[in-house]
Amino acid sequence: MFYTSLAIAILLLVSLAIFWPIKSTLARTGYSIFVFLVLFFLLTMIRERIEFEAERARADQARKILRIAEATLPFLRQGLNLSSAQKIAEVMLHEMRAIAVSVTDRKRILAFAGMGSDHHYPGKRIITQATKEALASGTITLVRSQEDIGCPNPNCPLKAAIIVPIRHDSRVEGTLKFYYSQPDQIAESEIALCEGLGHLLETQLELSQLQRLETLACQSELKALQSQVNPHFFFNVLNTVISYCRSDPLEARKILLDFSNFFRATIEHGEESLITLDAELNYLTAYLELEKARFGDRLQYSISVSRRARAWHVPPFILQPLVENAIVHGFPPNRTLFIEIRDRVTENARVIEVRDNGTGIKRELVDSVLKKGTGSGLGVGMSLVNERLRLLFGDEYGLRIESRPSDGTVVQVLMPKRIRAKL
Repeated sequence: MFYTSLAIAILLLVSLAIFWPIKSTLARTGYSIFVFLVLFFLLTMIRERIEFEAERARADQARKILRIAEATLPFLRQGLNLSSAQKIAEVMLHEMRAIAVSVTDRKRILAFAGMGSDHHYPGKRIITQATKEALASGTITLVRSQEDIGCPNPNCPLKAAIIVPIRHDSRVEGTLKFYYSQPDQIAESEIALCEGLGHLLETQLELSQLQRLETLACQSELKALQSQVNPHFFFNVLNTVISYCRSDPLEARKILLDFSNFFRATIEHGEESLITLDAELNYLTAYLELEKARFGDRLQYSISVSRRARAWHVPPFILQPLVENAIVHGFPPNRTLFIEIRDRVTENARVIEVRDNGTGIKRELVDSVLKKGTGSGLGVGMSLVNERLRLLFGDEYGLRIESRPSDGTVVQVLMPKRIRAKL
């Protein structure tokens, strides 16, 4: 393109040298028309070339984003953690002009790849003021000086950065950062590409979380259904009914009705992502009545939940495993087990508490109870409940356990104060 324009410019100068000395008005007019046509042709070529280059740049960006999407999706199925974030950063570094790529959550660096990795490494707390501003504002932040990056290492090669906030469910959960060796490398096309990658990451995280939630929901429903046909649970219910058939037929009928309600609620709630707390408490009451029929006065319970709280939306099957844990693992040998359900609201969360006066949990076992893969019994397991809550609402929510041997256990279910009626 450059050489074509140069040749046309030389042609115009030569034509000017030949025709300009001619005194004829007609010749000069013809020359002016010639110059106009040549300039029009030249400008048309330049415009078409610019449009072609812009289209090619957009196509290159699209292909680059698709390659990154294809390469990162397998890692994002794990969710965003230290391992998957590092793989994502390495893939993006390979495709980008940036000299380093970093991924953070709201508090710490999850991954860092590229130049400067000798002193920028995963696990460190976020110290860059620009990153904190991006997390607070939810908008792309441009850093054009080493001072604004704020690295205390004087030999740090990072001189400029594009910081893209990563959103989930309308809240900024982290950042995607691209570092450069010079501020002039931050062009509009580079900013647009980084923004597109940020949206890509958000979409992939959303899809991977939905897939994990669907898997957990299926596991939850399956385990809850299995609890109905579990031989021990089933025979306990039958034996209890048989024992009351002659002595108290009305009580036997009531137990069968409770079992029917429990079974029906399991099927109905398994199809919902959220139900009202009132429906969850009805399901829990049916389970408690079945256990109370078995243990008699040795098991007592109280549900002290306000009318306002009963309208809250909660994931199904989150309370029964907690109560079951108290009955199966915490039943005191020589006294009555008392279980209490209550609600309260803190500054940042809605809380449902399950309290018992049972044998408690050993201090060294409290933390392991909520680890993935632990939990047993007829219900869905406390660890699964905790995992579902964290996936739905964020890591700051879930289960919190306070327990001491012989002093009972308090399990708190923490959920955000605002929950959409459907997820």
